[in-house]
Amino acid sequence: ELALVLQERQRLGLSLGQVRSIHAKAFASVIAKFADDGYLDNLEMLKLQRLYQCLSKLGWAPGE
Repeated sequence: ELALVLQERQRLGLSLGQVRSIHAKAFASVIAKFADDGYLDNLEMLKLQRLYQCLSKLGWAPGE
């Protein structure tokens, strides 16, 4: 799946700045969803860590 997403990124001609923007919006959206109840549990934290790792492999993750 990673290779397919990277191919699509290349096909679309996305710049690093565009990738950063997309990844930042995706990460922020998930955080907002998880934090909506005012509490981040361990499962949500694990999911955020996994999302971070995936976004990093795809070119950039928030905080890099």
